[in-house]
Amino acid sequence: MAPHRVLIVYGTSYGQTARIASRIHQLLAHQGFDVTVRKGDELGSALNPVSYDGVLVGASMIRHGYQQYMRAFVHRHASILNGMPSAFFAVSGSAGSANGAERDEAKRLADRFCRSAGWQPMMIESIAGAIAYTKYNWLLRWVMKRISAREGGSTDTSRDHEYTDWSQVERFAVGFGARVDEALALAAVR
Repeated sequence: MAPHRVLIVYGTSYGQTARIASRIHQLLAHQGFDVTVRKGDELGSALNPVSYDGVLVGASMIRHGYQQYMRAFVHRHASILNGMPSAFFAVSGSAGSANGAERDEAKRLADRFCRSAGWQPMMIESIAGAIAYTKYNWLLRWVMKRISAREGGSTDTSRDHEYTDWSQVERFAVGFGARVDEALALAAVR
């Protein structure tokens, strides 16, 4: 029996969502899945989610919005995504905030992103990202330093700071793999 095929499509602005997508790829491949990973703005027209058994979509939140190319991907393929195991992982600084209201807002924004496209993924996960001071322009670095100081995070702008909970990423990947296996087992019985 051929391994189940999973597509991971992600959007990233400063690289942390790409790192998370790569880790999910490793975890799913270790579980025996055949995994394809693509950055959303490098897809080309030939890639079609219908040829996969499951699809994971990841995007990062920058200034209260996800990458436009990821919004376009989800809008264009929502009906296909709704007909198969699919999940969304939303990466943001707010997801790792010490403030519960900010974590809740990160979850609400992820839910709203999916709803606005007419997409109903099996799973939505809000994951803390990183503060990439060394990659920001001076204005964004200043803004992020102020936000980080308010949140009790690092204000050392000479380096980047990662806040991703990698055990959360692992639980998400394993959970999604189990959902794909379940859905395909049910389809085979029918």
